[in-house]
This record gives sequence, C-alpha cells and structure tokens, in this order.
Amino acid sequence: MGQEYPESANTMKFARAYVRPQRYTQRFNPLEGLQHGTIFPELVMPYAPPAEAPRKLEEASD
Repeated sequence: MGQEYPESANTMKFARAYVRPQRYTQRFNPLEGLQHGTIFPELVMPYAPPAEAPRKLEEASD
C-alpha cells in the first residue's frame, strides 16, 4: 500500500548545497590520508569547539 503524504509535500523544494571550487595541490600518502579521513590536506579542518558563552546574570547570582 502506498504511503500518504501531506499536500504540502508536493510543493516543498529540495535543499541546495553550496560547495566552493577548490584546487587540490597536494596529497597525503594513503596511510596519513586514512588518519585524517581525506587524502587532500586542504580539506583537513580540525574541530575547534566554540568559546563558552557568557553566563547570564541570573545564573551568576546563584
């Protein structure tokens, strides 16, 4: 049996991805590429957590 979808599903648009053009000038060797998850050094972007948000005044008075 077919699945019922809401009427609005017929008018929804798909999301669009934006990917900047990139030049790949170097490559990691295969073993190093496995460690980084890519063979392209230009794509390695280590995660840096955002700075802690300042505490609200109400929380500071507790």
